Amino acid sequence: MERIEIHPATWKIALMIAGMIAFVVGGTFMIIYGDSVYEKVFGVLGIVFFGGFGGYALYLRSHGQGKLAILPTGIEIGIPGVNPRVLPWSDIEAFGVNKIANQEFTTIKLKSYQAWLSGISQEEAAAAVRFFRSMDLLGQTTAKIAVANDNDPRAIRQMLEGTEEVRSLIDILAYNRTKFGAEFQLGWNMRDRNAQEFAEFLEQCRRNSK
Repeated sequence: MERIEIHPATWKIALMIAGMIAFVVGGTFMIIYGDSVYEKVFGVLGIVFFGGFGGYALYLRSHGQGKLAILPTGIEIGIPGVNPRVLPWSDIEAFGVNKIANQEFTTIKLKSYQAWLSGISQEEAAAAVRFFRSMDLLGQTTAKIAVANDNDPRAIRQMLEGTEEVRSLIDILAYNRTKFGAEFQLGWNMRDRNAQEFAEFLEQCRRNSK
């Protein structure tokens, strides 16, 4: 088996960028023309999330993070803050599919973290935790705004349960396993087909590697 790099459809990337721009423009209008403080705060959140985190995600992708490749020895995969590294086939327990907020993800459930964590620098581990904490803070802020606007924050709060205990890269993987049933969740930006088909493709690659 040769190295296979996975690339999402170009039109999906273009659509994501267009969406980011639209939300940033919309957030700017809410800040300038919003009638209430909550509208202005939502505008700021829109700019921070779609402009800030979205732009950061594109930056990381341009530097190899957020990409996936299939190798004879396993799957080369990273997370925000951690450069892609090989996850051996032997360390994978199962592939599956998980649905979160109407979005389907291909999941990778692990038997062992040791090989993938081996050699990760302290700087990379710290960067991954900082990114996780930033997303948590954004979620907590969104929940508080939802309460202030008499909206139901339960779905957001349920998603955030346990995040306060995350202090390390191992904690992030364990949180994902507890919350979503698997350590890695592969969104459309890390696949070249739908979630179920990609899970089946990864399983076939694992079988072919033996």
